[in-house]
Amino acid sequence: MKYRFLNIARQLALMLLVIWTVVSLVTLLIEVVPGDPATVILG
Repeated sequence: MKYRFLNIARQLALMLLVIWTVVSLVTLLIEVVPGDPATVILG
């Protein structure tokens, strides 16, 4: 039971790390790209 809890906690920590990394990268890319994304999509 103890090992199961540690495994779940490790997976949860890894999942949060991955989500934080992806959100940070997407935010950074949106800020770095010049222009307004809506203008680029609409042409």
